[in-house]
Amino acid sequence: MAGFCYKLKGKRSMKANFISDNNMIMYEPIISNSQPHDSTFIEPLIDLFPSKLTENATYNNCLTITGDAGYLINKQSNLNLRNTKHISINAAYKKNMKRRKNEPNRKLLKKRHKIENVNAVLKRSHKRTAVVKDRKMEVLKTWFTLARIMIISKFLIQHKKIIINNKKRTYLFV
Repeated sequence: MAGFCYKLKGKRSMKANFISDNNMIMYEPIISNSQPHDSTFIEPLIDLFPSKLTENATYNNCLTITGDAGYLINKQSNLNLRNTKHISINAAYKKNMKRRKNEPNRKLLKKRHKIENVNAVLKRSHKRTAVVKDRKMEVLKTWFTLARIMIISKFLIQHKKIIINNKKRTYLFV
């Protein structure tokens, strides 16, 4: 069920939260109505992580997730995630906050442009995910799955993992 948009009171809207890696490949999105805050989706997104990414993580060598200011959580929640799942959230502070990030975290935040590029690819190349015309979340989730398949196949073709020859109809998966 779609929630009401906060900008246009009579319109319904949905929100997609997802995580992408350094290769700009996004993982399974969580689609919900637009009312809940982004920080409430951190735990469900982490639960969708592939287990191979988190199996080698420890408390001192934790997996760091970088997000925008919407994913800012308090220190206790971040410490709890680090203790239980060996994951640390590195989110940008809002402009009106007096706190500042230290140098290693600032360098990690500079890599945040990759997730913004994934957002731009979704909006430009896959118009159906940019403007929601569906009433059911399952339909929108299917469109996101199709967009993920297209992004992954484009990545594999660019890195010569798949060779496609349309004249002979040969497909090679390396």
